[in-house]
Amino acid sequence: ARLIGMLRLERNMDIATMAALFDGSRFAPEPLTEAEQAALS
Repeated sequence: ARLIGMLRLERNMDIATMAALFDGSRFAPEPLTEAEQAALS
């Protein structure tokens, strides 16, 4: 949760950009949950 918050607040990333990073591939974090996406809105 802290990493997601930092990306949003400090780096001004939008949900679409974060969703592209959090895709669950090899070393990437699991995709954002609906609750996480709602919290970022």
